[in-house]
Amino acid sequence: MKTNITESSIWILLFSYLCIILLTSCNESVFENNENLKFSEDPALKKNQVFKIIKGPCGDIRYESRIGQDYESALDSLVKKRMSLLNAETNADGYYIDKDTISVDFKYDDRLFISHGFRRLKDNQYIFSIADVIDRNGNYFIINWCDD
Repeated sequence: MKTNITESSIWILLFSYLCIILLTSCNESVFENNENLKFSEDPALKKNQVFKIIKGPCGDIRYESRIGQDYESALDSLVKKRMSLLNAETNADGYYIDKDTISVDFKYDDRLFISHGFRRLKDNQYIFSIADVIDRNGNYFIINWCDD
């Protein structure tokens, strides 16, 4: 009788394991095109990792997360993140984005880092000062400015 219980337990475990594998593989295909998914993190970066700015604003940049597959999709994500405040600040008069390439002490590769500042069209004033940085791989950083 013990043999039947043991064989039944093995079959139940095997069946459960196969169900888990099947459900996991289905979830990946269902969510593959979902824009709300987090992008896989860059293996060279860790949350709150800091890199010194060599050329550009005085300070350093702190890694936050990956917000896009590349620069363009990350910029779209940044604009979406800022959209509610952009609309409130511009009163539908519009905005533009200042972009500036900065040099960063980044030893892993020679990727491009671009800082961003959002300005109102009508008076050229900053809505968001230059505080957001995106690299060419879709990673998002925040500038930590030097003390005055």
